[in-house]
Amino acid sequence: QELYDGAEALDKARWALTYMERQGTEFIQVYNREVETFYQTREYIRSHLKEAIRNGWIQAYLQPQIRNITGEICSFEALARWIDPERGIISPGEFIPILEESRQIYLLDLEIVRQAAALLRKGLDKGREIPGISVNLSRIDFQACDIFEEIEAIRKEYRLGPEHLYLEITESALAAHPVQMKAVLNRFRAAGYEIWLDDFGSGYSSMSVLARVPIDIIKLDRSLFQNPYRDIDNFLIVDGLLDILHHFPVQIVAEGVEDETVAEHMRQHGCDMIQGFYYYRPMPMDEFQRLIAEQGEC
Repeated sequence: QELYDGAEALDKARWALTYMERQGTEFIQVYNREVETFYQTREYIRSHLKEAIRNGWIQAYLQPQIRNITGEICSFEALARWIDPERGIISPGEFIPILEESRQIYLLDLEIVRQAAALLRKGLDKGREIPGISVNLSRIDFQACDIFEEIEAIRKEYRLGPEHLYLEITESALAAHPVQMKAVLNRFRAAGYEIWLDDFGSGYSSMSVLARVPIDIIKLDRSLFQNPYRDIDNFLIVDGLLDILHHFPVQIVAEGVEDETVAEHMRQHGCDMIQGFYYYRPMPMDEFQRLIAEQGEC
């Protein structure tokens, strides 16, 4: 059995603790090969983000959002993908928590905003009006930089109107820093940006947020649409949420819809838009360009 000196043993114990906290399933964790692989991946992501951005390993994938009334694409969400030349595809579930922990997530988010803006500008230059693109913002973005000025600078660089970019924030981000985030979101709203509330129904839901923060669109969390056949309570919860939300001046997106039954249920109950594998998976830029060319002006 391998022996470690005191400092190294403490380091490995901390790594095992971090791994256990991330997994959330164990009370005791022994340092083993899985922990070592986790730690090595963690350190690789922390130390290679800037290189990944510089070399184009970070790419924006686009997932369409479908308007229920017409069945047509009305917007896209830009999702970050890390395609590494050594490690292959690194899952967002791996790199996003690590970048949030190291407070580097704002670099990733701004890169995706930049790629989305470049794509929109390219379409406009070709005379094609591409539907708006929503981009995700982390709570760390509001602390690590002046996120309003950073996004404004990108928008102006690519000569876009604020109506081209939609800003997605999560319920958990609002719950963590409501006063600070409200002030910044008011600046965005005053400048003409739409504010979308992501992951609604994921555990932090409070209708009072709709009175405190300027929200244009609410995205119902994908967890509400899991196992609909085995758990009819999911539909009852969704229907109750829809009934309440219809009293507010917001539009509603069902996110993570994977089958026809859920899609049809949401159509019948007044959900405005649907996003999920049932219609489209997130797609790389070249596939996105083909889709836009096939559909003409969306």
